[in-house]
Amino acid sequence: MDAWNPFKSSSGASFAGKGKTLGTKADDEEKKQARLAALEGKGGASGSGGAGRALGTQSTDDMRREMLAEREKRRAVAAAAVAKEKAERDAALQAEDADDPAMAPIADAVRRIAADPNRDASAALLLKMMANIVADPGNGKFRRLRMANKKVAAAVLETDGGLQLLEAVGFLVVVDEEAEGAAAVA
Repeated sequence: MDAWNPFKSSSGASFAGKGKTLGTKADDEEKKQARLAALEGKGGASGSGGAGRALGTQSTDDMRREMLAEREKRRAVAAAAVAKEKAERDAALQAEDADDPAMAPIADAVRRIAADPNRDASAALLLKMMANIVADPGNGKFRRLRMANKKVAAAVLETDGGLQLLEAVGFLVVVDEEAEGAAAVA
C-alpha cells in the first residue's frame, strides 16, 4: 500500500485547482490590461486596429504621468506636514525660552551677534567652541580660550555679544599670569 500524500487526491490527479495562483505573470498582465482599458475609457479615446495600438502606447505614457503626478502630490503633502510640525516645535521652543528667565541673557547675546556684520564667522567659531566642549567635556583645552589668538579675539571681543554669550553659558574671564597678563576665558 502506498504512503498517504497530502498533495495527491484520491482520484490520482495531482491538483484539482483552476491552474492559476495568485501573483502569476498572467494575473499581472490582466491587471495591466485592465488599467490600460480604464485609462482609454477615461480619456474617451476609441479606435481600432493600428490606431488602437498607438492609443495604447499613449495611454501607457499618460498613466505614467498620472502616477508621477500623484506621487509628487503625496510628497508635497508629506513635506508640508513635516514643515508644519517643525514650525510648531520651533514656536513651542521659542515660547518656552521666552518664559524662562535663565535664557534671557543667552537670547540677548545671540540677538546682538546676529546684528553684527561679522556674524557668520563669529557664530561659526563660537558654535565650534561649544561643540568641542559637548563632544569632549573632560578635555581642559576646550574649556580655555586665549584672547591673544586673533580668531578668538575677533569672534569674542570684536563681535558685539560674543563675550556676553560665553559668560551666559558659564565661561569666566580670568587674567592668566603665566601668559604675561593676557586675558583668557575659562
